[in-house]
Amino acid sequence: MIVEFVGVDGSGKTTAIQTLRRYINERGDAFSYERSFQSNMVRLLEAAASIEGRARPDSCFSKDSIETARTLDLVSWSASLNPFLKSPHQIMCCDGYVVEQASRLIANGFWTPHFKRLLALAVEPDLRIYLHLSAQTALERMRSRPKGDAILLARDPFQKTKEVISALEYALSDLSTAFVSVDAEASPDDVFQQVAQLLKF
Repeated sequence: MIVEFVGVDGSGKTTAIQTLRRYINERGDAFSYERSFQSNMVRLLEAAASIEGRARPDSCFSKDSIETARTLDLVSWSASLNPFLKSPHQIMCCDGYVVEQASRLIANGFWTPHFKRLLALAVEPDLRIYLHLSAQTALERMRSRPKGDAILLARDPFQKTKEVISALEYALSDLSTAFVSVDAEASPDDVFQQVAQLLKF
Protein backbone atom coordinates (compact mmCIF):
# COMPACT_ATOMS: atom_id res chain seq x y z
CA MET A 1 0.00 0.00 0.00
CA ILE A 2 1.26 3.47 -0.87
CA VAL A 3 0.19 6.35 1.38
CA GLU A 4 0.98 9.91 0.34
CA PHE A 5 1.14 12.47 3.15
CA VAL A 6 0.42 16.04 2.08
CA GLY A 7 0.85 19.22 4.09
CA VAL A 8 2.75 22.46 4.52
CA ASP A 9 5.99 22.44 6.51
CA GLY A 10 5.06 22.22 10.19
CA SER A 11 1.92 20.17 9.58
CA GLY A 12 3.46 17.10 11.23
CA LYS A 13 4.03 14.86 8.22
CA THR A 14 7.37 13.54 9.47
CA THR A 15 6.06 12.95 13.00
CA ALA A 16 2.93 11.18 11.72
CA ILE A 17 4.95 8.96 9.37
CA GLN A 18 7.54 8.04 12.02
CA THR A 19 4.90 7.30 14.65
CA LEU A 20 2.85 5.24 12.20
CA ARG A 21 5.87 3.28 11.01
CA ARG A 22 6.97 2.49 14.55
CA TYR A 23 3.44 1.37 15.52
CA ILE A 24 2.94 -0.84 12.46
CA ASN A 25 6.39 -2.42 12.60
CA GLU A 26 6.12 -3.16 16.33
CA ARG A 27 2.80 -4.94 15.72
CA GLY A 28 4.56 -7.28 13.32
CA ASP A 29 1.57 -8.18 11.11
CA ALA A 30 2.61 -5.62 8.49
CA PHE A 31 5.70 -3.59 7.67
CA SER A 32 5.96 0.13 7.01
CA TYR A 33 8.64 2.05 5.15
CA GLU A 34 9.32 5.66 4.29
CA ARG A 35 10.38 6.83 0.85
CA SER A 36 10.82 10.56 0.35
CA PHE A 37 11.60 11.91 -3.10
CA GLN A 38 14.74 13.98 -3.73
CA SER A 39 15.44 14.93 -7.33
CA ASN A 40 18.90 13.86 -8.47
CA MET A 41 18.41 15.83 -11.69
CA VAL A 42 17.83 19.06 -9.74
CA ARG A 43 20.88 18.32 -7.59
CA LEU A 44 22.87 17.95 -10.82
CA LEU A 45 21.61 21.36 -11.97
CA GLU A 46 22.56 22.79 -8.57
CA ALA A 47 26.06 21.35 -8.96
CA ALA A 48 26.39 22.85 -12.45
CA ALA A 49 25.17 26.25 -11.21
CA SER A 50 27.57 26.23 -8.26
CA ILE A 51 30.75 25.68 -10.28
CA GLU A 52 31.48 29.39 -10.39
CA GLY A 53 30.30 30.17 -6.88
CA ARG A 54 27.28 29.79 -4.60
CA ALA A 55 24.55 30.04 -7.21
CA ARG A 56 21.06 28.61 -7.17
CA PRO A 57 20.07 26.59 -10.26
CA ASP A 58 17.51 29.21 -11.33
CA SER A 59 20.37 31.69 -11.77
CA CYS A 60 21.67 29.54 -14.64
CA PHE A 61 18.66 27.54 -15.85
CA SER A 62 15.07 28.49 -16.54
CA LYS A 63 12.46 27.52 -13.95
CA ASP A 64 10.71 25.60 -16.72
CA SER A 65 13.84 23.49 -17.24
CA ILE A 66 14.23 22.88 -13.50
CA GLU A 67 10.61 21.84 -13.03
CA THR A 68 10.71 19.63 -16.12
CA ALA A 69 13.78 17.87 -14.71
CA ARG A 70 12.15 17.50 -11.29
CA THR A 71 8.88 16.17 -12.75
CA LEU A 72 10.62 13.67 -15.03
CA ASP A 73 12.78 12.50 -12.13
CA LEU A 74 9.71 12.08 -9.90
CA VAL A 75 7.84 10.07 -12.52
CA SER A 76 10.85 7.80 -13.12
CA TRP A 77 11.44 7.39 -9.37
CA SER A 78 7.77 6.52 -8.79
CA ALA A 79 8.21 3.24 -10.68
CA SER A 80 10.11 1.94 -7.64
CA LEU A 81 6.85 2.18 -5.68
CA ASN A 82 5.00 -0.31 -7.92
CA PRO A 83 5.73 -3.39 -5.76
CA PHE A 84 3.89 -1.78 -2.84
CA LEU A 85 0.67 -1.04 -4.73
CA LYS A 86 -2.33 -2.75 -3.14
CA SER A 87 -0.13 -4.74 -0.77
CA PRO A 88 -1.99 -5.22 2.55
CA HIS A 89 1.19 -6.08 4.45
CA GLN A 90 3.66 -3.47 3.21
CA ILE A 91 2.90 0.20 3.67
CA MET A 92 5.07 2.76 1.91
CA CYS A 93 4.68 6.25 3.39
CA CYS A 94 5.61 9.03 0.96
CA ASP A 95 6.24 12.65 1.80
CA GLY A 96 6.88 15.15 -0.99
CA TYR A 97 5.25 13.17 -3.76
CA VAL A 98 2.71 13.97 -6.51
CA VAL A 99 0.70 16.69 -4.76
CA GLU A 100 3.78 18.56 -3.59
CA GLN A 101 5.19 18.60 -7.13
CA ALA A 102 1.82 19.69 -8.56
CA SER A 103 1.65 22.50 -5.99
CA ARG A 104 5.19 23.60 -6.90
CA LEU A 105 4.15 23.73 -10.56
CA ILE A 106 1.04 25.71 -9.63
CA ALA A 107 3.05 28.19 -7.52
CA ASN A 108 5.47 28.74 -10.41
CA GLY A 109 2.72 29.15 -13.02
CA PHE A 110 3.52 25.87 -14.79
CA TRP A 111 0.31 23.90 -14.12
CA THR A 112 -0.22 23.35 -17.85
CA PRO A 113 -1.46 20.36 -19.89
CA HIS A 114 2.20 19.58 -20.68
CA PHE A 115 3.13 19.16 -17.00
CA LYS A 116 -0.18 17.51 -16.10
CA ARG A 117 0.46 14.81 -18.71
CA LEU A 118 3.94 14.19 -17.31
CA LEU A 119 2.81 14.05 -13.68
CA ALA A 120 -0.11 11.77 -14.58
CA LEU A 121 2.47 9.08 -15.39
CA ALA A 122 3.55 8.83 -11.73
CA VAL A 123 2.37 5.84 -9.74
CA GLU A 124 -0.79 6.88 -7.88
CA PRO A 125 -0.98 6.25 -4.11
CA ASP A 126 -3.62 3.97 -2.63
CA LEU A 127 -4.42 6.66 -0.07
CA ARG A 128 -3.69 10.39 0.03
CA ILE A 129 -3.83 12.09 3.47
CA TYR A 130 -3.90 15.87 3.75
CA LEU A 131 -2.73 17.21 7.11
CA HIS A 132 -4.73 20.42 7.21
CA LEU A 133 -3.19 23.25 9.21
CA SER A 134 -3.58 27.02 9.39
CA ALA A 135 -0.74 29.21 8.15
CA GLN A 136 -0.36 30.78 11.59
CA THR A 137 0.07 27.44 13.39
CA ALA A 138 2.40 26.13 10.67
CA LEU A 139 4.61 29.19 10.98
CA GLU A 140 4.69 28.97 14.79
CA ARG A 141 5.78 25.34 14.57
CA MET A 142 8.45 26.08 11.96
CA ARG A 143 9.88 28.88 14.10
CA SER A 144 10.01 26.68 17.19
CA ARG A 145 12.10 23.89 15.69
CA PRO A 146 15.75 23.71 14.65
CA LYS A 147 15.00 22.25 11.21
CA GLY A 148 15.59 25.49 9.28
CA ASP A 149 12.58 25.49 6.94
CA ALA A 150 13.11 27.35 3.66
CA ILE A 151 9.82 29.24 4.10
CA LEU A 152 11.37 31.17 6.99
CA LEU A 153 13.84 32.73 4.54
CA ALA A 154 11.05 34.36 2.53
CA ARG A 155 10.57 38.14 2.69
CA ASP A 156 7.14 37.55 4.26
CA PRO A 157 7.09 34.02 5.77
CA PHE A 158 3.41 34.23 6.74
CA GLN A 159 2.34 35.18 3.21
CA LYS A 160 4.61 32.50 1.75
CA THR A 161 3.08 29.88 4.06
CA LYS A 162 -0.42 30.92 2.97
CA GLU A 163 0.65 30.64 -0.67
CA VAL A 164 2.07 27.15 -0.13
CA ILE A 165 -1.15 26.00 1.56
CA SER A 166 -3.23 27.54 -1.21
CA ALA A 167 -1.15 25.77 -3.90
CA LEU A 168 -1.41 22.43 -2.06
CA GLU A 169 -5.18 22.75 -1.76
CA TYR A 170 -5.53 23.77 -5.41
CA ALA A 171 -3.46 20.74 -6.42
CA LEU A 172 -5.60 18.45 -4.27
CA SER A 173 -8.78 19.79 -5.85
CA ASP A 174 -7.43 19.63 -9.41
CA LEU A 175 -5.94 16.15 -9.28
CA SER A 176 -8.56 13.53 -10.07
CA THR A 177 -7.84 11.22 -7.12
CA ALA A 178 -9.57 11.37 -3.75
CA PHE A 179 -7.93 12.42 -0.50
CA VAL A 180 -8.82 12.41 3.18
CA SER A 181 -8.32 15.53 5.29
CA VAL A 182 -6.94 15.17 8.82
CA ASP A 183 -7.00 17.99 11.37
CA ALA A 184 -3.31 18.71 11.97
CA GLU A 185 -4.14 21.42 14.52
CA ALA A 186 -4.67 18.51 16.94
CA SER A 187 -1.91 16.97 19.05
CA PRO A 188 0.51 14.51 17.40
CA ASP A 189 -1.22 11.65 19.26
CA ASP A 190 -4.63 12.72 17.92
CA VAL A 191 -3.23 13.04 14.39
CA PHE A 192 -1.76 9.55 14.68
CA GLN A 193 -5.10 8.16 15.87
CA GLN A 194 -6.87 9.73 12.90
CA VAL A 195 -4.31 8.30 10.48
CA ALA A 196 -4.33 4.85 12.11
CA GLN A 197 -8.13 4.73 11.80
CA LEU A 198 -7.90 5.57 8.10
CA LEU A 199 -5.48 2.67 7.66
CA LYS A 200 -7.66 0.44 9.87
CA PHE A 201 -4.93 -0.14 12.45
